[in-house]
Amino acid sequence: MVAALKWRIGVDTGQVMVADLSRTLFSSSFARESLFYEEDLRKASWTRADLDAIACGLRQLQDRVQMNGRSLFLALLIPDKLTVYGPDLVDHSLRDLSVLGRIDLRGVNLVRADLDLESAVRAGQLDIYLPDDTHLGSTGQAIVGGAVATELRRRGVVRRSEGNQIRPPGR
Repeated sequence: MVAALKWRIGVDTGQVMVADLSRTLFSSSFARESLFYEEDLRKASWTRADLDAIACGLRQLQDRVQMNGRSLFLALLIPDKLTVYGPDLVDHSLRDLSVLGRIDLRGVNLVRADLDLESAVRAGQLDIYLPDDTHLGSTGQAIVGGAVATELRRRGVVRRSEGNQIRPPGR
């Protein structure tokens, strides 16, 4: 369980590969190519036990964070590039590798930024991820920030104030 979480949280995952895209989704000179880590292909072989271990680990982490009765834990789902750009990948064998639909995260407080990121790509927004990198670009980060702010407002943790600034309740 810890190994799976650690792997996704930010360990150097190895060789970078290139996947061709069916349309222009980046502003770089390689606008129809997407970089991804070779390790991202491994998720296709994750078993039910692997996925259950990840979900269990998130539930345990949430329980520890919220143990004091005042803190809120939110799990933020950031998909890899193969997931977000999946429908636009020329190589169909790279599509549908996402585990997000196969993992049972009932009981975990989720921010489904993955849905917002995928929607932005479907709408043709450029540079959701950095063109020549595997990290979110400023557009993707703004989308994720918006998803987190929406979830915090929905849960009553923060509210919108004048000037569209988010602030804690009672201030």
